[in-house]
Amino acid sequence: MDPEDFSLDEDEEYLIAASQIAKVMKALDEGGVSQNVAMEGALTQLLTQLFMGNASQAEALGILASCLSQASENTEKFEDLIIGMIDNENVH
Repeated sequence: MDPEDFSLDEDEEYLIAASQIAKVMKALDEGGVSQNVAMEGALTQLLTQLFMGNASQAEALGILASCLSQASENTEKFEDLIIGMIDNENVH
């Protein structure tokens, strides 16, 4: 089957990309690469591709701002989940 036969919307593509990056980061960790070094390498590569792959720096910065916003939201959701789990355990 040809990859062009598949039509994914942007949300599906986002989830696939996020999942694949999480797998790469896990593999690096399991391979003994420290989290900080892995993050630095991954972010450097991703940012290089971001700025090289966009027509303008403004477009690249807009994408970066969107990513930072989403990361902040994800962190808040994760913190809320952890707090909920802790509160739930304290009730039992």
